[in-house]
Amino acid sequence: MVVKIVDAPRAAQEAVLEVLDYLCEIMALQPTALHDARPGQIKLVLPMRMAFLPLDRIERGARLRDTTTETAWRFLVQAGDAKPAAAAQAVMTGPNTYRFGGISEGAAVAGTAVGYERARSLPIVAGRDYEPWLLAAPAIHTLALWLHGPEPAADLVLPLPPSRTLAHLQPLSAADFMNRAAVEAATVSRKNDHSGG
Repeated sequence: MVVKIVDAPRAAQEAVLEVLDYLCEIMALQPTALHDARPGQIKLVLPMRMAFLPLDRIERGARLRDTTTETAWRFLVQAGDAKPAAAAQAVMTGPNTYRFGGISEGAAVAGTAVGYERARSLPIVAGRDYEPWLLAAPAIHTLALWLHGPEPAADLVLPLPPSRTLAHLQPLSAADFMNRAAVEAATVSRKNDHSGG
């Protein structure tokens, strides 16, 4: 069986490409890693649904699928045939409607690519089909590759670099991830958290 990337909705891709092509045209991507890109050269690769796990839902024994909210599609961005140099988001605004949600660079870009390759090589995924999602739990400084299995009990989570709290690229069951996340969440001052995440 496979860890299978699925196609993002066309509307999500267009929301990102329209803005990135415009930024290339007005040279606003300089001096970023995409500074040599020209309109029409931008490619979106490794599309993944993105889910948000807020601090107030991180509890021991909670079910990961019940505590997260799908918020966006995230893409790695490359110029031509170069390696991905950035990540961009298409934020959901309604049924099959999206807006550009921003572009970022840094360790999380390479971490996503490395995590995907690691996931494909795991013996534990044999015998099932998985769809990779990106899981963000900002309150505990964690970004993870979430492998959606055919049923919730089969889900796996691989924390990605540069997450600060959990071992990178080590697969956890969804239940184990939530229990470990709860330990980290207990150290976060909720009094100073106004965003919920």
